[in-house]
Amino acid sequence: MMSDRLTIDQQDPRSRTEDLHPISHTPCQAYQNDARELCITQEFSNQSRSSQSRDRKRYADDAALESAMPDDVDPVINLIDDGKTDEAFQLLNTSPGLTNEKSQREGALGGATLLHWAAHRDAIPLCERLIDLGAKVNADTAMWWRTPLAWAADGGRADAVELLLNRGADVNQDAFGQTSALHAVAQGGSTSGARDPEGYRRTAEILIAHGADINRRAMGDGGQTPLDDAMRKSNNAVEDVLRRCGAKMAEQIN
Repeated sequence: MMSDRLTIDQQDPRSRTEDLHPISHTPCQAYQNDARELCITQEFSNQSRSSQSRDRKRYADDAALESAMPDDVDPVINLIDDGKTDEAFQLLNTSPGLTNEKSQREGALGGATLLHWAAHRDAIPLCERLIDLGAKVNADTAMWWRTPLAWAADGGRADAVELLLNRGADVNQDAFGQTSALHAVAQGGSTSGARDPEGYRRTAEILIAHGADINRRAMGDGGQTPLDDAMRKSNNAVEDVLRRCGAKMAEQIN
């Protein structure tokens, strides 16, 4: 007797398990699509946050840089005076407009420019940068030894003196009361040349080689010559150079 029950093969195809959900794979695809969109959204969000973070850092760096920019030249001069010429160089690059600004210091150091100070400290890269930016090599604004060349000579800075002369400095420019840079090197700075006799000797030789007037007479002290100054200060190294070149004392000049 044949059974009324249908075997699995005889059942209506619509009753098959695999056919009950003819698109049973669709939810999986939808899930994958949703996950992919979520990943893309998260990636975009991460990129956006990263970009915002970079922007904030850039703005913070710009603000810090702007706040570090000096309003006048004296903070940069202070760095040079303290021997921090690299930091002064960086500030100069952020504020090139300070190149020819004058110091507001009181007294004899007033009126000096960055080139005066850089030359006195023999900061050659800084001197070169300043001149490239338009620093006036013959600026005569300083109250003490008016010119950068005289400041360099006062310090016995032979390399700075040579650089300034090669870049257009006037070797016989009035440094103060008809003195010149040669008077400055003869006086030998605060140590009368004792700090670096060789540096002062070389500086005198360079000035003379570039045409310095060895018998230039100043207005004060009886019209002293560079030789008078070297003798008065016992700056023997410079005195020897001047004598070798035929320099005279004021009393020997008619």
